[in-house]
Amino acid sequence: MSFIDRDKWYGSLIKRIYRNVDLIFSQYGAKFGLNTSQLQVLVSLWTSENRGLTQKELVEILGFKPASVTALINSMESKGLIYRKLDPQDARVNRIFLTMKGIEMEEFHLKQVDVIEKCLTYNFTDDELKVMQIQLKKMLNNLETSLENVKIHS
Repeated sequence: MSFIDRDKWYGSLIKRIYRNVDLIFSQYGAKFGLNTSQLQVLVSLWTSENRGLTQKELVEILGFKPASVTALINSMESKGLIYRKLDPQDARVNRIFLTMKGIEMEEFHLKQVDVIEKCLTYNFTDDELKVMQIQLKKMLNNLETSLENVKIHS
């Protein structure tokens, strides 16, 4: 049996980092009765310019299926975190907005993100962090370009 060094595979390292970060966010979200998908919806709304997004926009941002986003919205609406409001420009479209309860969670959540970021980047110099960010963005761009090419050619 041969030995495979998973630490040589960038994808393996990134996946292991992601799993650990996701585990931390799962534990954090559980304190509020939220899963990581619901936290992603909140982050999307916190970072939207007008704090309101359509369901279609959420589907595009999150990369989830429309039915999954509908279930998330319904669940979060029942928890009092978000509400729907008709779009004034298009009455066929509902926009999703944060309630006061959803807005109030932002500051605490950002503190948690900051703790995780500090943990991830501990012992890195500023120069190393700048280089790493450039390299990670290149990797992401490479993958997104590859995915687009696969879709075109399949």
